[in-house]
Amino acid sequence: MKITIASIFILCQVQILAQSQIGQWEAHVPMSTFTWIGETSSHVYAANQYGVLSYDREEKSTQALTKVNALSQTGITAFACNARKEVCVIGYSNGNMDIISNENNIINQPAIKNSQTIGDKSINSILLTDTIAWLSTGIGIVQMDISTYNILEFTPVSYKGENQHINNLVYSSDAIIIQTDDYILRTDPNKLFVAPQYEELSFPRSISNITQLYRLNEDIFALFRTDAFLQDTIFKLDQTSFQPIEFLAGEGIRFISYDSNTILASLATTISEFNSSYEPIRTLFTYGPTGLNPSQALYSIYTNKIIVADEEHGGVLVDFNNQFNGELFAKSSPRPSSSLITKLAVVNEDIYALPGGNEYTYNRPNIHHYSENNWSSKELVTTSFPNFVNGNGLIENDDKLYISSDRGGLAITDLNLNLETVYTDENSPLMDLHEDYNYFGLTGMGTDDDNNIYLTHTKDPFPLKVFLKNGKWVEIQFEEEELTAPKALDLLVLQNGYILQIIIDVGILVYDNNGTPANLSDDRHRLLTSSPTAGSLPSSQVSCFVQDNDGEVWIGTSEGIGVIFSPDNIFDSNFEIQKIVVKQDNYNGYLFATETVETIAVDGANRKWVGTNNSGLFLISADGQEQLIHFTVDNSPLFDNKISDLAILPSTGEVFIACENGLASFRSTATESAENLENIQVFPNPVPSGYSGPVAISNITTESTIRITDAAGNLIYETVSQGGQAIWNGNDLNGQRAKTGVYLIHIATVDGRQGKTSKLLFNR
Repeated sequence: MKITIASIFILCQVQILAQSQIGQWEAHVPMSTFTWIGETSSHVYAANQYGVLSYDREEKSTQALTKVNALSQTGITAFACNARKEVCVIGYSNGNMDIISNENNIINQPAIKNSQTIGDKSINSILLTDTIAWLSTGIGIVQMDISTYNILEFTPVSYKGENQHINNLVYSSDAIIIQTDDYILRTDPNKLFVAPQYEELSFPRSISNITQLYRLNEDIFALFRTDAFLQDTIFKLDQTSFQPIEFLAGEGIRFISYDSNTILASLATTISEFNSSYEPIRTLFTYGPTGLNPSQALYSIYTNKIIVADEEHGGVLVDFNNQFNGELFAKSSPRPSSSLITKLAVVNEDIYALPGGNEYTYNRPNIHHYSENNWSSKELVTTSFPNFVNGNGLIENDDKLYISSDRGGLAITDLNLNLETVYTDENSPLMDLHEDYNYFGLTGMGTDDDNNIYLTHTKDPFPLKVFLKNGKWVEIQFEEEELTAPKALDLLVLQNGYILQIIIDVGILVYDNNGTPANLSDDRHRLLTSSPTAGSLPSSQVSCFVQDNDGEVWIGTSEGIGVIFSPDNIFDSNFEIQKIVVKQDNYNGYLFATETVETIAVDGANRKWVGTNNSGLFLISADGQEQLIHFTVDNSPLFDNKISDLAILPSTGEVFIACENGLASFRSTATESAENLENIQVFPNPVPSGYSGPVAISNITTESTIRITDAAGNLIYETVSQGGQAIWNGNDLNGQRAKTGVYLIHIATVDGRQGKTSKLLFNR
């Protein structure tokens, strides 16, 4: 494709490469393929379930509208624009609505979401007229005024004694046609909200396969789609029944739109224009060397172009008469190509995101790589290794990437994710659970200081395996009944060399190879459970563990957190895992005792980020005694209250949060400590006029003292760094905004042996 407005992409790159501010959120969701399209006089929009990409016609720039910066939530289920009325309506899976007015002003309309009506409130389709938005929802039909955004009418649709789930509707001058899960109904529009009587219309095939109802002149049509390639059909309403028509029969039909007497058909490999007699006029067969894959195409009322939501290319403006010069307006800079991310890994200053999975899933092996503020995605499938699915772990070892998979074995790639080999039952002890089942059960992985790889092999008589740096394998078997073929999860190699393995419904297996992984004769192990005589875990349901900056091991379970303060003492007879007692509302209790802790990450200040099963994300102090932050979907841009994994970039403190509905990140205040004060960074510097965000002093040592003075030496602010970073809010000691001028930042290490001064230009 020839991009005639390449500056759009450059602008996106500049925006994303700019360093995010402290406290800023960012969405890392697929925003390059789209389901819906629309326009106003000033903007063109492309939308998918995660958000909306907006293209400003005059400025020729794009902006991603997501929950992080504009929308009320994620989970878009319907989107439509009325170009002449300068409005677009977004419908969500819980009945919530956002309205985009001209110039990208977002107005929330939560009336359906907040209504007392019980049931599925999802907005399944939106039909916009000059004055009304018709909303097909799981609880009935809603009318909204598109000028005031007020709800005008609501009616449940009851047929044969049951309230119907509404998927689509269309109307003509004398009837409203309604598609439910099981019926197509017709009623008088004047009686719909008063005393409706429904007439069932006949449809010869499964109604659930109807993806669109539309009207052309006064005729009503239904688009019937199947999973079979090029086997879709359009049906026309004839009296009381829908009958198939020859038009586009046997094609792959995605969407039908129309303008006066002209039909625009989005097909599997083309966009074709027809007159009202179904005679072909023009066809778009490409807007680039790789063809097209449209999900929705519409006529623009402001240009002579077609607006396309393309599943491969993004949002496209294209002219029938010049299709090789289409304008790619809504393909953002690279994001993860999929939102299915449940596992995260940090390698140096890069983030890797994986889909995860289990014995019953076949998640495609998408590996997403975040480096220098940019995403790339790669699928680890080749003709030699066709079954590498459910990637769930990644570590770097001796300039190679090792990637574990619950269904595909162990993959080894170079640092550019070029696949080199895969270990399965054919070339390693990673045995298939059943013959030809292709389930190898790798669920955890870690490495020691000697570059040996330790792997959890679930449901295997040898649940712990070691891939030695010399290329040989060691299998380790245990005598306990619970460990003969245990269900095992994650694995952690401690600083003292002990290996911890989560055993589902049992606890934690601790293994000590005595520094000789190839020699099993001097090894020892211990099983930690919830029993008072076996470690006193908070619960036998262990979900995660992490070793913090002080060497302590924090363990997440279904009943809160336990801590191993001295890992060297694990094999002592009187060893016991500790629960942290916290005080809340004048009562003492155990830390997170009523929560299922799914994941824990440690930041540069040794604080703990705790992701829970249904209560969102917490930040607690290093000792666990103080709750510093609690993010949920209600008070933050967090996509979901169920957190599956966390990862923190050491140098920036950016916390990556994997949720059920997408990946987000939050720029925190703590970074990894620097070794000295040689490379101090202050940003922003200079501070622009009107800036209200924090000033960060980074690349410093832990617990450094920071004193900020004016040019005359008067103390303005004083603090102590969190990890390798300190924050100044721009106010003086009296809480007043600092005046414009040059300020001196004096930094001293905690032991007083190093000191450095930096200058800052501050504009009020």
